[in-house]
Amino acid sequence: MHNRLACLMVLFELSVLVQFSQLQAQRPLPLATLHVEAVDPFGGAIREPRIKLLGGDRNTDLSDRSGKTTISGIPYGRYSLTVTDKGGGLGEREIVVNTREVWLRVGLAFPSGDRAWPGGDLSISGDLISPPPNIKDWWVRVEGVFLHVSRESPLVGPGKFSVGGLEMGTYLVEIFEGSKLQHVQRVEIDSKAQDTHLSISHMQLPVK
Repeated sequence: MHNRLACLMVLFELSVLVQFSQLQAQRPLPLATLHVEAVDPFGGAIREPRIKLLGGDRNTDLSDRSGKTTISGIPYGRYSLTVTDKGGGLGEREIVVNTREVWLRVGLAFPSGDRAWPGGDLSISGDLISPPPNIKDWWVRVEGVFLHVSRESPLVGPGKFSVGGLEMGTYLVEIFEGSKLQHVQRVEIDSKAQDTHLSISHMQLPVK
């Protein structure tokens, strides 16, 4: 009798859990509004960008057919965002929508021609004029201000670094000692110089 009662209790609890899961699955997802601003690699505004928003399965198209840069009624979830302009500029982002208002500034890279591989022929290199005695834990991150790109490299030799695969645009050069940020510098690069070299004589951080 006791075993039968215990089995009935377990079955009851499982039934409640199944019903609760079904109710949760039937609940509609919250809806959000996505605001997109398109800029060039140096932050200049782009007129009449074309925006394409695909669901995580890449089959559901939630783009606004009228060309608006604000898209309403987007269910919470993961999406692929593609922004283009009339000149062939392109910006792509994987985004997570989990709040009522989502604001994105998307940088569009300049066209890279007809080649089959992505653009990125430029580099930023540098050296520390007074390098630390032990550079084992020192490393560099080059991060786009407007382009969604990030590259990293260790410091080698007597405090030198080189980060390639970059396109024209504005970047932040961040130098770390382990987990501690030691230096930040804003740099603009373009096709006039394939490599932009920095000589860092003293570390500087943004004013707090």
